[in-house]
Amino acid sequence: MKQSYNDHLLSLIWLIFLVFPNNFIFYLIVPICYILLYDKNKKIDKISFSFIIIISLLFFTTFIVNLNETYLDFNSIARVIVLILMFFSFSRLKGSKILSPYIIIAVLFLVISQFSGIVNFTIINRFLDSYYVLEGESVIDLNSSFQMERYGSKRLGGIYFNSNNYASYLQLVMAVLLCEIKQFKKKYLFLLFPTIVFSIFATGSRTSFIVLVVMIVYYLFTSKSLTRVKALIFTFIIFILSILISFTVNVTNFRVLKVEEGFDDSLGVKFRILNEYLSSNPPIIKLLFGNLSGAAMLKYTGITFVGTDFEIGNLIVYFGFIFFTIIFAFYFWIYRNILPKYRVIFTVLLWMFSNSILLSYRMAAVWMLVLSLYFYRSISEKKLNLLHKNVD
Repeated sequence: MKQSYNDHLLSLIWLIFLVFPNNFIFYLIVPICYILLYDKNKKIDKISFSFIIIISLLFFTTFIVNLNETYLDFNSIARVIVLILMFFSFSRLKGSKILSPYIIIAVLFLVISQFSGIVNFTIINRFLDSYYVLEGESVIDLNSSFQMERYGSKRLGGIYFNSNNYASYLQLVMAVLLCEIKQFKKKYLFLLFPTIVFSIFATGSRTSFIVLVVMIVYYLFTSKSLTRVKALIFTFIIFILSILISFTVNVTNFRVLKVEEGFDDSLGVKFRILNEYLSSNPPIIKLLFGNLSGAAMLKYTGITFVGTDFEIGNLIVYFGFIFFTIIFAFYFWIYRNILPKYRVIFTVLLWMFSNSILLSYRMAAVWMLVLSLYFYRSISEKKLNLLHKNVD
């Protein structure tokens, strides 16, 4: 498969967005990279462009509505500016694919960082210890006490420290891998997929288990890969693996499998926080256009926690019900126009019930890049197929 300079540039920036340490330099790198990737020669359809204009105007309106609020800070304003840049770059990025070597590097680096406490590679551990630090603690410090008998119960978050964050990024990498699967030889897939699944279970994230199942099943059916024979083989492999795992590991301690508990002690709490905000009678204009910052929760509810801890609630608190409606309409439009073989990336949106996507600076950078890439590629492939039909 032909690899261009722009493909390498796109792939490298995608990798940088994923693994660069979370510091001030990273905050500067994101907008610079989007400017570097912007391709003025690529055109966008009128409907998508209309959505982008409306979304940008809503961002600006939210800023104006909250201009005099004391909780408004530089980070909130900067985030909106970068989001507008991401949307205006939509479907206009250089490059046409994320190359397989970069995907392999992403998987290996993330998994190694997750188990860094028991990996005796001095150079790697020294590197992680120097650059991936949160509140004085490094990845190595947090994972140094990890033992394999605690696999599945102790939550490992790798370079992101937070296990939910780690799982969401790794599953976005997995979705990209599925979209670029033709670049991989089978022997690499047989190594990568079990590694990813093993790593996801180590996060102890219940949302990640739901997303994993939905992603695999959705991909197998939409790609028409699941014939009767393949379905039987796939079921048999899962059955054998399940038996092997049950004999070697105490799966009753696996947090990812305790999905029912998650609805009560995690998702339930998030919706209660959102309900508390809505019940505090914020002004109608704030309900419509939002507060631009999760710090507004203190003003209306007395809760010191910033935001509601999940994307659905945060979209309402930060940008209001109008934006909430428009962004879902935008996603629906993109979904309808992306080829079925690339729609698997939308399974990542299930993380909106547990984590942040657009309202996480790093995830927004990666998500908008991936969404832009596969939308443009779908449109290009549709035009090419239509051209071939007309020629025939």
